[in-house]
Amino acid sequence: MNKDIYTKYFSTHYAHMYSKTALNDARMHFTTWDSYFGKLLPNDKNAKILDAGCGTGDFLFWLKCIGFNKIRGVDFSAEQILAGKHAGFSDIYEGDIFEELSKNIDSYDVIFARDVLEHFGKNDAVNFCKQAALSLVEGGSLIIQTTNAENLLWGKIRHGDFTHEQAFTESSMRQLLMITGFKNVLVFPQRPIIRGIKSFFRYVIWMFFESFLRFYLAAETGSSKGIFTQNLLVLAKK
Repeated sequence: MNKDIYTKYFSTHYAHMYSKTALNDARMHFTTWDSYFGKLLPNDKNAKILDAGCGTGDFLFWLKCIGFNKIRGVDFSAEQILAGKHAGFSDIYEGDIFEELSKNIDSYDVIFARDVLEHFGKNDAVNFCKQAALSLVEGGSLIIQTTNAENLLWGKIRHGDFTHEQAFTESSMRQLLMITGFKNVLVFPQRPIIRGIKSFFRYVIWMFFESFLRFYLAAETGSSKGIFTQNLLVLAKK
């Protein structure tokens, strides 16, 4: 993994996608994160949580707002960490996530890897998952959000960022995690979240297209099983 390309990651990519980095802007994502990730979090608010590849730290701000206090974020990109600190986010540190994991064996209850694995080649992806398994306590959770190669427009995300190396499917995600020390792996779609009238219609339209894709797949293969959203949401238990 070439860490040099992350030197200006914030100014050359992140800032063009998300024009603002501020506490109030982060709050706009809370409903989405509540829906996607809230159900996967432990009930114990003292759980020790690492956000690997934390970016500017807005996700950690959400975790803090819902009551978790033993949280830590680490990211390769000094630009993103600096932007996050200027915005008022805390508990974020510049560093190598592989070193962070190797120094904290049997330490974390939850490790998040949101939009991280697609940045790794196969060897680094395997090493990351192995290290994550070692860094988790027994029964701990690795929660992943990553690019779904089964989506019709998967190339938009896979090739929309020069630092992306690969994409996954439900099957390859299970394969990776099972060979790196995880026992139970659940993979979910990330469908649109209903927040109001507009998002309700987006959800209805999406479900229509998903049904069509299942019909198409069943016609070709005899099975309609698949996940078709742009991202996969994965829960892996140690």
